[in-house]
Amino acid sequence: MTGMVSSATRQRYDELVKLGRDRVETMSSVQWRRGDAAMEIEPMRSCGGTNPSGSKELFTVSEAIRMFAEDVGLAYSTVRDYRWVASRRPK
Repeated sequence: MTGMVSSATRQRYDELVKLGRDRVETMSSVQWRRGDAAMEIEPMRSCGGTNPSGSKELFTVSEAIRMFAEDVGLAYSTVRDYRWVASRRPK
C-alpha cells in the first residue's frame, strides 16, 4: 500500500477515519438524548390517553414536540421520530 490515500497521507487518512467514527458515535448519542428529552416533555401514551402528570394539559402532543423542535433548531418530524424510537427501547 502506498503512503498516500488520494491527497492525504496514510497517517492523516487514519486520523480522519478515527475523527469521523468519533463524530458518528457522538451524533448517535445526541439523537438518543434528544429523543429522551422529547419523551420527558411529552411521554408516550395511548391514543386518547390522559396526561400522565394528571395536570391540565396546556399543549397538545404535537404542539409540545413542535415547540421543542423549533427551540433546539430541528425539524418537527425529526424530533417526533427521535421520541418514537426512544419510546421503543428499554430504559
